[in-house]
Amino acid sequence: MKYSTNYSILLIEDDDLDREKVERAIARLGIDNPLFHARDGIEALQMLRQEIPGPPTSEPIVALLDINMPRMNGHEFLDEIRSDSKLRRLPVFVMSTSDRVTDVNRAYDHCVTGYVIKPFSMQETYDTIEALVGAWQRLCFPTDQPT
Repeated sequence: MKYSTNYSILLIEDDDLDREKVERAIARLGIDNPLFHARDGIEALQMLRQEIPGPPTSEPIVALLDINMPRMNGHEFLDEIRSDSKLRRLPVFVMSTSDRVTDVNRAYDHCVTGYVIKPFSMQETYDTIEALVGAWQRLCFPTDQPT
């Protein structure tokens, strides 16, 4: 399957192993989209506000967000972007170890596009990223259907 490359992916993840698994899955799928990495919500906001290098805000961006991070966690990040007129429509998929109903509900209260529990194995990571990429291409960028 060929994926559209006219949007950037912002991975907001503090765990190096989880970051590497996502990066490997994206590479294995042949996804050529520019991938940017922020270690927490503060760094992600700085990128999105162009205070530090990050994805070009003149092009579409989709975020893949962890919930449990230091300094600014995923919920706090969602609070910030949903109250920012320039960022509030950012498509966000949460990928977290937390399966707590309160975390899931709070994320959906902030209009996330999807919420998945972090996979453990590399194959599960590959399958999850493949499903997420298909979803964000259809839900977030519907004119960018895979060919």
